[in-house]
Parts: sequence; structure tokens; C-alpha cells
Amino acid sequence: MKPAILFAALPFILLLARCDNKANHSPLEFQPGKSFDMSYQDTGTCSCGDLSITFRDVVEDSRCPTGAVCVWEGQARVQLDVQSEDGAQSIELVFQASRSSFDRDTVGSYAISLLDVSPHPREGQTIEKRDYRIRLMVEELP
Repeated sequence: MKPAILFAALPFILLLARCDNKANHSPLEFQPGKSFDMSYQDTGTCSCGDLSITFRDVVEDSRCPTGAVCVWEGQARVQLDVQSEDGAQSIELVFQASRSSFDRDTVGSYAISLLDVSPHPREGQTIEKRDYRIRLMVEELP
């Protein structure tokens, strides 16, 4: 009887595995002038067709953890791999919550801005790299 139950459950198990795989590997497409979120190690492609960005690494996260008293607010620095009509290059952008403007770098005919890095550190907790998300905005330059 157990083999019959296993055989009957097999299609559902395969369906769940397939759905999970799709959710983790769905293509990310972004549009110039609109903010978008990326998970760690994700790659996004511009609807404009000639730009892709990969969230490669969190190089530094020295932001003051929630629940701690800090002398300096700290910063988060991320590395992006960018492929454009000008070729491939790696850039780093820095996020500081108190800045009145966002860190930005120019690649080809695009400006890439880092708007946010999450989650925010909490005192006594470690953030795994796979849990990081960033919010970016890409703008076409005149």
C-alpha cells in the first residue's frame, strides 16, 4: 500500500519542485526611470535591450544595527556587474540613509543609482548574503 501512496503523491511533489524552481529563476526585467528590487546574485535586463545588471556582492555593511548606539551611522557597499553596449564592467555603489542624494555611477549611456539596501542590521543578528536585497534605478542619459 505504501508504494501506491508514494506513486500517487509523486506528481504533486514534482509539481511543487517545478514551481519552486520557476520562482527562483524568473527573469527580472526593469525599465529606465522606474525603481526595481534585486535579490543577491540576481541578474536583471533592461527593457531597452542593451543593459543588464547582476547584484554580485555585498562588499561592506557597517550600518548601525537597530537596537545599538553608534557614533557613525555606517554604510552598505554593493558590487554590481554591468553589461552594456560598451562592454562589461564592475561598479560599487554606497548606501547611507542620511544622504540627501543617492550614490550613482555612469555606465555607457545610463546612470545607475542605489536607492536602498535591506534588510537593515539588527543587534546580535547576522545577515546572510543570500538575504540581501537592493533597490536600484537606471536612467538614460541625454
